[in-house]
Amino acid sequence: MGVIQGYDLTVKSSLHRITVKVFTLSTEVKNLLKGILYEVTVAAFNGGGQGPTSSVFVVQREEEVPSIAPQNLMAHATSFSSIAIAWNAIPLEQANGLLKGYIVTLDGSDSYLFVCANQCQMTIRGLKKSKVYKLQVAGFTSKGQGVFSDYVMTMTNLDGCRALGMEDRNISDSQINASSEFGTIHLAHHARLNNGDFWAPDGSDVNPWLQIDLKKKQTVTKIATQGRSLQNGDFNQWVTKYSLKYSQDMISFDSYKQFGVVKI
Repeated sequence: MGVIQGYDLTVKSSLHRITVKVFTLSTEVKNLLKGILYEVTVAAFNGGGQGPTSSVFVVQREEEVPSIAPQNLMAHATSFSSIAIAWNAIPLEQANGLLKGYIVTLDGSDSYLFVCANQCQMTIRGLKKSKVYKLQVAGFTSKGQGVFSDYVMTMTNLDGCRALGMEDRNISDSQINASSEFGTIHLAHHARLNNGDFWAPDGSDVNPWLQIDLKKKQTVTKIATQGRSLQNGDFNQWVTKYSLKYSQDMISFDSYKQFGVVKI
């Protein structure tokens, strides 16, 4: 039979597995996640190899509330009466148990919105027009709610928005510039809605852009584009995707983002 030299101790869950060699009749396994069921087995070994594995013993650390708030909250208006919000999931190590979901709250409201644990974003509807909202998010387990995140602020779209002037020419030709122009007919200032002509970049322009100087700080809630369509159907052309940049000095530009990602 041989002399027992030690024991192979295995601790496993649906998330990870730990196997250690033990040379005494007791040991301590650290860093087990709270609220997670672990199956523990032991098998003795000697010079001839490992013996039979013991029956399974189930252990579980007691759950607690999450120890941290969701991180990197981001929000933006999606209409006059709705806001989209997103955040990073609470890591397993800080969830302190099986995360059942998230609580989203708006300032000045006694109601809470609940989101399933496998979702880290939601759209809140039925809000007031042109109103600034402060939002917070917290995770919860069966033991209760964890700490709320810092506030993130955003405003629903303005009521009574109006076109800024690309169609009615309130924006003058001199306020419109481009990276290049196709010949002398498809000029930058022709880039207007329902215009008889159109703007087109030079064929060698690999990074074309159109720039509009609004002269003062403006709130832009929507952008419309319009393709080229000739009456005889030839050369139907339009932009399929674009990104947006903005600046206050016409020198340094920032990309428009949603949830931290450049919106295309």
